[in-house]
Amino acid sequence: MLKSNFKWLAKDVITNIIAFMVLISSQQLIALPLVAKDVSVNEFGKILTLFAVANIISAVFGSDIGNVRLVMREKYKELGESGDFKIIFLIAITFCSIVILFFSIYFIGVNEFINITLFMFFCILSTLRFYSIAEYRERKEFNKILKQNIFFFIGMISALPLYFMFKNWIILFIMAEIIAFIYSSRHILIFREPLRTTSLLKLTVKKSIQLGTNTGLTYSLSYIDRLIINPIIGAQGVSIYYASSFVSKIGNIVLNPLSGVMLGWLSNTKQKHRKKIFKLISILSIVIGGIYFIVSLIISPLVIKLLYPQFYQEALKIYIYTCIMGAIYASTSLLKPVIIRFCSIKLLTYANFLYGLIFVVLGFYMTKIHGIIGFAISGIISSIFLFILLHFIMFMDRKLNETG
Repeated sequence: MLKSNFKWLAKDVITNIIAFMVLISSQQLIALPLVAKDVSVNEFGKILTLFAVANIISAVFGSDIGNVRLVMREKYKELGESGDFKIIFLIAITFCSIVILFFSIYFIGVNEFINITLFMFFCILSTLRFYSIAEYRERKEFNKILKQNIFFFIGMISALPLYFMFKNWIILFIMAEIIAFIYSSRHILIFREPLRTTSLLKLTVKKSIQLGTNTGLTYSLSYIDRLIINPIIGAQGVSIYYASSFVSKIGNIVLNPLSGVMLGWLSNTKQKHRKKIFKLISILSIVIGGIYFIVSLIISPLVIKLLYPQFYQEALKIYIYTCIMGAIYASTSLLKPVIIRFCSIKLLTYANFLYGLIFVVLGFYMTKIHGIIGFAISGIISSIFLFILLHFIMFMDRKLNETG
């Protein structure tokens, strides 16, 4: 069964990687560099922070509800139930709007009513887009993810004349989201589902909160370098670290869809195959981590020299450390969907919390003593800890099921 599905799995992975390369190109190569030229350094920093907030919120309230739908798929089928998700999603959108309003007022300004409204609208549409991706994965319609991101790209390009006219960065992103939503609104099913509760509501809400907490921790930790390096070393240190880790971070963003595709496929896999899957994914995670390290090690110096020549000499001193950390992170990301599908989401949340705690404490300590290299080493140690811990969770879960 696993061998027969490999060809389709490979095709879906490639489709997803291409889809997210289209998305990243529109955001990282068109929008953000363009905005950076037209605003001050401080203003661009605020925009990057808001962009990060939008991504975290969209992932927590959009993607995770869709992922819970994948995980709970069998239970709803067994009971012949339909419902819950529309109610959960509406509550999530409401709560999402409140959180967005708070951050918008803080970063944009209480008097910027139009920009706050536009940003809130952008975040809500982004949340819907994140959710739709998970729903496409549930139905294995991965080509729709590619089409949706192509529409996002078209929306970004079509917004350029408006951006040049008004010089408002939100226009670029909101137009891209609107065009993508026009496409996705015709395909996602949640709008056509009944607005009712089932006997599984309590369990579904519980899993949504657990997975949301998990994702919130993961996404927040991806920006931890700015919170630790900046107060200890300063803004220049943040810039050097960002430049040195640029390839690793972009690579992980591109590889991130692989986890989603795996979860989509695993949602249809029976519990009896878990032993084979644990072994396969464990080996695969090490192989991909090794390949990732070699590729990023070769490419990083070229990209740093091309995009950030002013930081090239300093970035070269630490780029090997960031490549190692990126490779371990890539390996770890392959283990998470297996744990979500076959083990306890609560255990994954605890693992991420411990990882975050160790990273923050060790990061502050090592950065004070050894500077940027110390921070990079603390990241490697923390990532290795998480990698081993996730393997331990899979191993213990398998043993408990074999003896139980």
